Amino acid sequence: MIKINKVDVNDLDVLSRIDVDNFEDAWTKEMFKSELEHENSEYYGLFNDGEIIGFCGGWFVADEYQVNKIVIDKPHQNKN
Repeated sequence: MIKINKVDVNDLDVLSRIDVDNFEDAWTKEMFKSELEHENSEYYGLFNDGEIIGFCGGWFVADEYQVNKIVIDKPHQNKN
C-alpha cells in the first residue's frame, strides 16, 4: 500500500542513498542531515509497503513553500 508520511534524520541513510542513486549532483549526507534539521524544512517520504521509494521536501519561506527536492527511486519509476 502506498502512503506518504513525514521523514526526518532517522531516515537519513535511505534518503541519502535515493538521492545519490538518482542525481549526479546529490547532496552529501552531512548536507542532507542539515537540510532535514533546518527549522523551516519539511520532508515527506513515499512509502510502498513500509519501504521508502521516493521523497520530496523543501522549506517554508514567508507564506510560500519552496520545493528543494523531489524524486522517485529509479527501480520504481515509470510503473503503473
